Amino acid sequence: VAPAEGVLLLNSDERSEAVRNLLNISLSMEDWSRLIELAPTFATDMAEAHLLHQRKADIEEYESSLVENATDEQYWQRFFKSHPWMLEAAFSAAVVFLDEDVYIGGKRAAGRHGIGGVVADFLFADESTKSFAVVEIKTPSARLLGRRYRGSFDEANEVFTPHNELSGAVVQLRNQISAAVADF
Repeated sequence: VAPAEGVLLLNSDERSEAVRNLLNISLSMEDWSRLIELAPTFATDMAEAHLLHQRKADIEEYESSLVENATDEQYWQRFFKSHPWMLEAAFSAAVVFLDEDVYIGGKRAAGRHGIGGVVADFLFADESTKSFAVVEIKTPSARLLGRRYRGSFDEANEVFTPHNELSGAVVQLRNQISAAVADF
C-alpha cells in the first residue's frame, strides 16, 4: 500500500535480487507491525526467510572460522555469544541462553580470574523444568582422542582413551555443576 510514486515494478530477473535485499533490511518494530497488519501471511513468510537467510550466513561464518580461528578460544566465546541459537540447537529440549562467563560460586575476589571461583563459559536454562545447563567450549583444535587403548588400526574394535583436554573439560563441567547446585 503506497502512493503511485512509491511503487516499484520488478521483472522476473530483478525479483530474486529484490527479495534478497529485503531479507537484509533491518525493519523497525513499527514496520513489522504495519506489515503484519496488512499482510500477516507475507510477514510470517518474510520473518522465516530472514531467519533462514541469517542462519545460513552464521553457518558459513562458523565453517570458515573452523580453520581461521582454530586455536582462539576468545573468538569462539564471542562467536557463540553472538549466535546462541547454535548452542541451543544442541539440546534435546528448548533452552534459553542466560549469559556467558557466568560466575557460579566460591570466588573470593572479583573478576573471572578470582581465587577459588568457578566460571562457566555459558549458562542456559530450561524454563519448563526450571533446570540449567552449563556449557564449556573448546576450540576446534582441541584434541578429543588420546592414545589407542585397545585394538589396531584395521580392527573394528579399535578403542581410544579420551584426551586430557576432553576429560579435563568433563571434570571442569562436573565441578561447575556441583558448585552451582551448592550455591543456588
